[in-house]
Amino acid sequence: VKKSTREELLKRLVIAKDYAHAMYSQPIALEELGKVACLSPNHLLRSFRQLYGCSPIQYLNGVRLQKAKMLLKQSTFSIQEVCSR
Repeated sequence: VKKSTREELLKRLVIAKDYAHAMYSQPIALEELGKVACLSPNHLLRSFRQLYGCSPIQYLNGVRLQKAKMLLKQSTFSIQEVCSR
C-alpha cells in the first residue's frame, strides 16, 4: 500500500476517534462514524481495531466509563445522575 494511502487512512481513523471522543454523550452507531470518516463501516471497524487494538464501539464505551469515573470522583452526583449524563 502506498504511503499516501496509509496516511489518508490514518487521518480518517483519527477523525473517527476524535468524533467519538467529542460526541461520547450521544448515541453513536458504527455507520455514523463511518460517514464522518468517509469509510465503510466494515473498513472502519477492521482498520480501527488494527490501529487502536479495540473496536470503535469499545473505544467509545471506554471514554464513557472514564468520564463516569471522573464525575463520580470529582462531583457529588449520585450514580443515577452520572448514568443519565
